[in-house]
This record gives sequence, structure tokens and C-alpha cells, in this order.
Amino acid sequence: MRRSRPGERGSGTALTGAMALLLCAAMLLGVWIAGWIGSVHRARAAADLAALAGAQAHVRSAEACPAASTVARANDATLVRCHIEGDRRDFQVVVAVRSQLTPAVAGAERWVVEEAIAGSLPREQP
Repeated sequence: MRRSRPGERGSGTALTGAMALLLCAAMLLGVWIAGWIGSVHRARAAADLAALAGAQAHVRSAEACPAASTVARANDATLVRCHIEGDRRDFQVVVAVRSQLTPAVAGAERWVVEEAIAGSLPREQP
């Protein structure tokens, strides 16, 4: 076994500590990113459900936007835009919902906005 030089003593402990700290930081970043991805998916699902609820209400001759707002709130989102294009038979309900990004990080966006369309009007191709 080789004897260590006086200046090298304890360098393995410092290196191990630095690697453990780096690993913890990478894991924390991974948890934040996974949380944000989940928040975006939840907002997208809330927008889809709100648009479908609005379309269903419109078909039943009810108000589409209040129905969409109720469904958005039930999915922890807020309806920020809602409008109906077309007539009673051929229509689209276009909604946008806002949902909070979790976990919240100082200096980063706090909200995600997703839009969805439901109805019987064919979508125009760009």
C-alpha cells in the first residue's frame, strides 16, 4: 500500500462530497422538470375537457362558455378565453385555460396556458 502525501490527505472526501452535491442538484432539476411536464399535460387535458363540455352544451342549446368554465375549474384551471365559431349545426368551441406550474420556482413562469378546439367544423389547413 502506498502512503499518501501530506497534501493529498482528505481529497477523496471532498471529491465524494462534491459528487453527492452534484447528484442531488441533478435529481432536484429532474423533479422540477417532471413536475412542469405534468402541469402542462394537466392544463392540456383541462383545455380539452372544457372544449368538449362547451361543445356538448352548445349542441343542447345551452351556453357553451359557462359550461367550459365549470369544467376548467373542476380541473384546477381557469378559463381565459372562450368563443364559438359557426352556427348551431356546424360550429367550433375554442377555449384557452390557464393552470399553475408546479413546483413553483422563483424567477420562472408560474402559469401555463393551453388552447383546445371541439366541434363539428372542419379545421382549416394552414
